[in-house]
Amino acid sequence: MRIGELARLAGVNIQTIRFYEREGLLRAPDRSASGYRCYSLHDLQAVRSIRGLQGAGFTLRDIRELAAFEQVLASDTSPLDARASARSEIIRRAYDRLAALDDRIDGLHRMRAQMEQLIETLTHLGHCVFSAGPAKDAKASVATACEFPQ
Repeated sequence: MRIGELARLAGVNIQTIRFYEREGLLRAPDRSASGYRCYSLHDLQAVRSIRGLQGAGFTLRDIRELAAFEQVLASDTSPLDARASARSEIIRRAYDRLAALDDRIDGLHRMRAQMEQLIETLTHLGHCVFSAGPAKDAKASVATACEFPQ
């Protein structure tokens, strides 16, 4: 299949496919006699896997490193201890990423609580109107008018 079809089936754009190739996440494709890139179903699975891992919170660097472990797991000739070690490393990295996601979620919960507190404070103080003032340059001024109960 050509790059456009691969991109369409994987749900990404053509530039994403080329980027993955440049970054070493996707193998350099074979070329047709006329010079078109030719991709396989294996390439489609690889792109979908990369997108899935990104969606789970892994960085492209993480994914590049995980690919080496995946190759060990996928190889029928890899020794059992190498496969066990690769599986353990993938699991360890997944737990590390999960911990990082939990930290981000905790941070978002704190931000939400602060926003709720701000809303509560402003609600009890009075009515505030925030409006953008005239933009004379790239930095628009912001005017604020608040009415407080007497």
